[in-house]
Amino acid sequence: MEKSQKRLAAIVLCIMGIVGTLYAVRDAGTAGRPQQIETEITAMETE
Repeated sequence: MEKSQKRLAAIVLCIMGIVGTLYAVRDAGTAGRPQQIETEITAMETE
């Protein structure tokens, strides 16, 4: 892998992590079910 590809991959993963966190925070505010949110985050990371 070239350096630019690695950097792009790192940026994409970072953005996905931020988006996942925002969804988790939003779900926590509306649903209040921490266990389900944790499961969803884990599912996102494994995809």
